[in-house]
Amino acid sequence: MGKNKRRKKQRDADAEDLPSEKRSKTDQDDSPPQVQAYLRLFKSHRAEWKFKKNLQVKLLKHYHDVRYVPDSLFNVFLEYAKGIQGLGRQRTIDLARKVVEEAQATAEKVSDSTTDSDSSDSESEVKNEVKASSSEPTVTKKTEDSSDAEGDEGDREEEQSEEEKKKQAVLLLKQEEKNSKQALLLKQKRAKQLLELLETA
Repeated sequence: MGKNKRRKKQRDADAEDLPSEKRSKTDQDDSPPQVQAYLRLFKSHRAEWKFKKNLQVKLLKHYHDVRYVPDSLFNVFLEYAKGIQGLGRQRTIDLARKVVEEAQATAEKVSDSTTDSDSSDSESEVKNEVKASSSEPTVTKKTEDSSDAEGDEGDREEEQSEEEKKKQAVLLLKQEEKNSKQALLLKQKRAKQLLELLETA
């Protein structure tokens, strides 16, 4: 019996090293499209649908992720979750509570840090605007050596290019922050819906 367990562990370890196309069918069943197909089959062809533990585990782990459970299938997931019984139901409730608590704690941290960063960002933006508006425009005198003027123009273009890169980086960071806030709110909303469903049923 000990040899069989070791062989199974070795096979599992070998399967992890294989490229995805050479893995067994069960190793690939937990991808988002497979999870979505599992829910669709549950909804539309219940007689053909079969319980798959690995997909249920993925569903319960990633129900808040729109890649696994898009908005169009979330109500189907809730219907599916109604049928969870026993220890699986209690674990699902505990996980949903944990998700809500973590999301609230993270939201508080994010709102505190964004308030601080927003005020420092706006202060630095104001300082930069004041600095730019207060600086006197420089008048370049024509010189006999045109290469100096060309060099100055090249320097100004580089400075403008650097400023544009910084602006783009700031915009990208703000967009990522916005996206993470939206994902956090969605995660929290879905966990609350699941909790309400499971605790009242």
